[in-house]
Amino acid sequence: GSSGPTQNENVIGLSPFKFFTGVTCVKPKGALYLFPKVDLKRFRFANDEQFVLDLLVNERVLLVPGTGFNYFKDDHFRIVFLPTVEELTLAMNRISRFLDASTIRAKSLEEPLLSPENN
Repeated sequence: GSSGPTQNENVIGLSPFKFFTGVTCVKPKGALYLFPKVDLKRFRFANDEQFVLDLLVNERVLLVPGTGFNYFKDDHFRIVFLPTVEELTLAMNRISRFLDASTIRAKSLEEPLLSPENN
């Protein structure tokens, strides 16, 4: 048996979670799943259940909310890496797209505070 990472673990290890602002995750040590934490202040969903449901409706990716595992905070979700590399890659891309679309952006960054007409 090999003690190195599986191909699926490599896909997850290079996942958008690692690089996406507002989502943090500890690298698993032998587990077949990840349990990322979502910074709820950065996104347009109130808790893990709304995140998982909105993701399913919008991107057709099914995750499990952390509260489904009796986790005491409502800001985690669980994703397994047992599917094929192709399925995982597709799912990770869809999750990344959904998180990007759900990010709360400051109005002041999108529109100038003072337009030339107001001066």
